[in-house]
Amino acid sequence: MRLFVTPLLLGAACCTLVRPALSQECDCDHVVEPAVTSINGTEMAARPGEVICISGGEREFLRIYEMVGTADAPITIKNCGGQVLIDNADRGYGLTLDGSSFVRVTGSGDDAFDYGFRVRASREGPDYSASCIAAGGMSTNYEIDHIEAYDCGFAGVTAKTDPNCDARDLRNFVQRDSRLHHLYLHNTGGEGIYFGSTGFPSRTGNCDGADVDLYPHTHEGVYIHDNIIEDTGWDGAQIGVSPRDCYFYRNRISRVGLEMVQYQMQGLQVGGGSRCEIFDNFIAHGPAIGLIVLDAADTIVRNNVFYDFLDGIYINDRDSAVTDGARYLVAHNTVVEIEDRGITLFGSRSVGNLVVNNLIAASAGTPLGFSVDGTEEGNLVLDTVAEALFVDTESEDFALAEGSPAIDAGVATVLNEVSVDQRSAPRDSAPDAGAFEFGAVAPDEPTSPPDPSAPIGGENDPGDSDSEAATEDGGCSCRTTGKSGAMGAPAGLLLLLFSLAALRRRRSRL
Repeated sequence: MRLFVTPLLLGAACCTLVRPALSQECDCDHVVEPAVTSINGTEMAARPGEVICISGGEREFLRIYEMVGTADAPITIKNCGGQVLIDNADRGYGLTLDGSSFVRVTGSGDDAFDYGFRVRASREGPDYSASCIAAGGMSTNYEIDHIEAYDCGFAGVTAKTDPNCDARDLRNFVQRDSRLHHLYLHNTGGEGIYFGSTGFPSRTGNCDGADVDLYPHTHEGVYIHDNIIEDTGWDGAQIGVSPRDCYFYRNRISRVGLEMVQYQMQGLQVGGGSRCEIFDNFIAHGPAIGLIVLDAADTIVRNNVFYDFLDGIYINDRDSAVTDGARYLVAHNTVVEIEDRGITLFGSRSVGNLVVNNLIAASAGTPLGFSVDGTEEGNLVLDTVAEALFVDTESEDFALAEGSPAIDAGVATVLNEVSVDQRSAPRDSAPDAGAFEFGAVAPDEPTSPPDPSAPIGGENDPGDSDSEAATEDGGCSCRTTGKSGAMGAPAGLLLLLFSLAALRRRRSRL
């Protein structure tokens, strides 16, 4: 039996208001009305396993604090009774998650909308620019899905906790099991997804007039999948400091680097200290590199399409200690219309690398640059796109048509590691070059990576701030009756420091 909280008429709006019809319709324990822009799990006594419904309608922003569930009973925050419309042009955020763990924020609460939250935060510098969605403040074990973010001054999603002068070394904190999926992110001033720090192993900051080293935290359990990212000013997405269980898959990224900022024009960047598997993605249209991997440990790049870039895939261990003995596998990718280098691997520390069964069509420069220890075989290089016999290049369908020279052009070297194509269709003993296996039948459900922990919320698959916002949180100090979920490590660790520091963060990149 669910217990519902009734409003206390004390002359001010309280934190939650439950309307019986709405709470029954969406199976809610709490309902947050459009006038409320800040919710605190401790203050509202949100228990593990409870459902918090955000009423459809317009609001300027939504800040979520201290929502602490458990692995077996996460807290779910979802839209109810329509689409939640968040829109502002003067703050550093639209939707934020701070000091929270084992929580899911989902826009799947109303079947009438693919994206039950629609977030716009358009402020641009010079002091700071806005991230539409920002998850920080030592948050961990969270899932964010079915949200549209657009016209973002900076990133569509920022997902990390930044070290700062109050907490300079975060190496004892691990952000675990982060899931970003079924998001539609477009028209951003910066990245579509900014996940993790690029300042690895540290970056230099100035604290009280002195230069100091600031150390970022790591991420274990990264699941970024089934997102649409379009029209980004900077990189389509980037991942940093994610050394364990890092998966980036089934994402569609198009038209990146529109601001033409040097070093910020890639389709996907995987940065220092990471060890990721990148598969089944479509990444197209950018002025620089489709995929760049720098200072990363073991990395698998399989069954992706990279289309219309200066370079297709570029991997460089840069003689970093992290990459000592690393192995890079680049297999069964389709790389099309590249102005210079199709696939390039550099470095002296990686060993046993494999570049196998890739299809490169129309690379005007060097199709394959392989200057590492390992093997390069079964790759098919064609001078023109027409030679490849794709199903429909104009509609960007790079599956193979009958008679394509890529059919049976591969070797069986990596069949045990790349046994299916981009659609999860099985490859045969004479595999085709590229991301697609001709004539193979795809299953009803695509394959997903192994997940060492239970998905948060169940059904859908395994920021920057300004000082004004510090005093205008849009909420109230009332408390509801009932036992509050305890704030435990790591979500409660350094929460006070980071809640204060988060209000002063700027657009500075790590």
